[in-house]
Amino acid sequence: MRLTKLPGLVFGFLLLAGACAFADSNSSSQVTASPVPDIKQYEDPSRAVLGPTRYPTFTNCSGDNATCAAWLQKTDPDGPSKAKLPANLISQTDYTAIPGLKITDWEIPAAWRATTKILVTWTVRIEGEVPFPSSSEGYAVWPTLCNYWHGTTTQVFQGGSISTKLYINNIAASSDVFSMTMPDPSGNSHTVTQVYDPTITGSFILTKEFFGGQFPAKIDSLEVRWYNDTSLNIISPAGNPANRIMTIQVIPISEN
Repeated sequence: MRLTKLPGLVFGFLLLAGACAFADSNSSSQVTASPVPDIKQYEDPSRAVLGPTRYPTFTNCSGDNATCAAWLQKTDPDGPSKAKLPANLISQTDYTAIPGLKITDWEIPAAWRATTKILVTWTVRIEGEVPFPSSSEGYAVWPTLCNYWHGTTTQVFQGGSISTKLYINNIAASSDVFSMTMPDPSGNSHTVTQVYDPTITGSFILTKEFFGGQFPAKIDSLEVRWYNDTSLNIISPAGNPANRIMTIQVIPISEN
């Protein structure tokens, strides 16, 4: 993870200078300048992978268990194409931290805790790929799906929803979810069409009410997590720091 410290707004410095010029020794009035906003940007140029949670669609099933073959090809909620993968095949069963988009032990100055607002924004570029590199590989039907099976299947790996959500101290900041739809593969199960510049963006304004009326001295963790509701591997590619960015802007508001 790389932290980029951005400069405070020039407006804050101008306001401070104006306040000093306005208040002289013969005047009883005082002007309190608002603190300068603090902006930090977190980037991660490494490759991140989030595994699938869904079975592919099974077609062209031919084997020694006709009941199994018929069930595999069902596309209604009773069939495997609508089912979740079993826990032993899923790397993450819930929202999990996006590499690079997490900070810990973040201290908030005492002067800001009563009036500050914190704007968190994030961008995550994603791509989809079939989780098996060889066209002859896929999920074993027996013993995971059927009591017995010897035969062949075509497994079509499909897209679906990819979601992100902000978590504060391991608690979801709200019910808001920021998502995009990864398109289905085209052709056979190992031909994947990637959309151009597929990105998820999200934002959240964190206020003192989330903490019961005042920001704490320290936020233990602030992170963006993601969830993969597809049969594909979801990739946030390497090489470009802009592929995963989280920006945090602390906006102190003067009460005077």
